[in-house]
Amino acid sequence: MMNKEIILITGNTSWWKEKKFRFESAEVLNKYRKKGWRLRKKVMLNYNSKSIDSRKMHRYILFKI
Repeated sequence: MMNKEIILITGNTSWWKEKKFRFESAEVLNKYRKKGWRLRKKVMLNYNSKSIDSRKMHRYILFKI
């Protein structure tokens, strides 16, 4: 069994940027899924609301048999 970790931007405080980032993340995950990878776990990374950077990121752990 093979494991792979990817970090994707999945959100933002701006509604139109959040829509853009979620669409891009979904495209990446669909490419992996078509290659046979499956999702094992999704973990939200630390998010600091007081920072200028308002992106929200998740770590996706994928596996392939």
